[in-house]
Amino acid sequence: MPTTSDRVLVDTNVLLAATDGDRRGHRQAVRFLETDDRELVVTSQIVREFLSAATRPAASNGLGLDGEVAVDYLEDLLMEVDVLPDSSTALSMLYGFVMRGVVSGQKVHDAHLVAQAIHHEVGTVVTDNLRHFRRFADLITIESLVEED
Repeated sequence: MPTTSDRVLVDTNVLLAATDGDRRGHRQAVRFLETDDRELVVTSQIVREFLSAATRPAASNGLGLDGEVAVDYLEDLLMEVDVLPDSSTALSMLYGFVMRGVVSGQKVHDAHLVAQAIHHEVGTVVTDNLRHFRRFADLITIESLVEED
């Protein structure tokens, strides 16, 4: 059963959508970050993913931003968002997901986010990519940033 905390993990794609006016879900991401009353959190992994995508060329699905601009955008986004500390307990949970075959390959990254969220008693993940998190719906609530068609 999913946890019921008022804390929400904001996925990287939500931060990117809020930054890029041409990206799917831009208006929803800005509205979510500005108006959601729950406690919004990210992990250091999300910070790294944002900086990676923000500084990657636009032709490679990035934002093509200069490093200083990317950090400025990130700092603005994180003004009201807490960054959760890394946890060895969450890492152990991730090992369990991998050893039981719940995830492998690139799916390990999202599994680590879920493990961090569970460890820090975060009840919900908000994402623009439900497909990556559906396998964890029995452990944590997954909310879509944009209603799916």
